[in-house]
Amino acid sequence: MKRLLIVLTGIMVLLGSTYAYSFNGEFNLNEMKIKTSTTHSPLKVGENAVTVEIIDAKGANIKDAQVSVYFFMPSMPAMNYEVKTSLDGVKYAAVIKPTMPGKWAADIKVKKSGGEESKVQVDFEAR
Repeated sequence: MKRLLIVLTGIMVLLGSTYAYSFNGEFNLNEMKIKTSTTHSPLKVGENAVTVEIIDAKGANIKDAQVSVYFFMPSMPAMNYEVKTSLDGVKYAAVIKPTMPGKWAADIKVKKSGGEESKVQVDFEAR
């Protein structure tokens, strides 16, 4: 019984250390679906290309919004950056550059044409 407990504890520690927050996700926001993706998962310290896709309630891509990505390190509030996106087909593209490894968060701000600004937060890790 004691060995089983030791083995299970070891597995939990191992799984916990390999888990990483990913920038890739899908979020519901004010009758919109926001899909975020990146080429690196987890993100790396330095340049990372990220995309944000915005889909309306009818399933159509929204291509006339203003989208920005404000990313920051919650444990170090001075570590914060905001980047604008550019429309690339049906997705909004940006490059974010985490400056050090650790846990980060990104507020993705979306302002539809003639509407108010909404935001969704994505937690991610840089290595």
